[in-house]
Amino acid sequence: MLDIHTREFGYTEMSPPLLVREEIMFGTGQLPKFRDDQFQTTNGFWLIPTAEVPLTNIMYDRIAEEGELPMRFVAKTACFRAEAGAAGKDTRGMLRQHQFYKVELVSITTPDKSNDEHERMTGAAETILKAPRASVPHHAAVHRRYGLCLAQKPMTSKYGCRGRMPTAKFPAVRTAGISRRGA
Repeated sequence: MLDIHTREFGYTEMSPPLLVREEIMFGTGQLPKFRDDQFQTTNGFWLIPTAEVPLTNIMYDRIAEEGELPMRFVAKTACFRAEAGAAGKDTRGMLRQHQFYKVELVSITTPDKSNDEHERMTGAAETILKAPRASVPHHAAVHRRYGLCLAQKPMTSKYGCRGRMPTAKFPAVRTAGISRRGA
């Protein structure tokens, strides 16, 4: 996945930290809403729930010049979440463990190009699932409002990718992730 996203789609591979400060978790909306789903260390750092958290915070304390955009990052990281399993109609059947690995795509662009970038990113993520690359039959459903797509093998979810709509702090940040779950 990393090779395809860097070579074919121009993403820059990053190796983000697995521990972040509390303000970084607030910056991506993980806190306060999902506090009970996160792991915090005894010295106040948080284990990342997804690479989206440190990748979007690359721009935490600076404003990019328009000529620098779009910025496209990809990372494979361990992800840590306190919830076990998954709930909700869009994730029914997925089994999530407290630690899993995921490839995450993050694009930072101008607000007027955000929708086009999201479509590009979703296409890049879906490329992984299409034959001949994917050896697993799958069904991809894209939820345009939230940029969600799930790819499922019959009765067992094997891959998932998702995108986020812009937030107040990061109005033009788009993310998509792909993970392989189970054996």
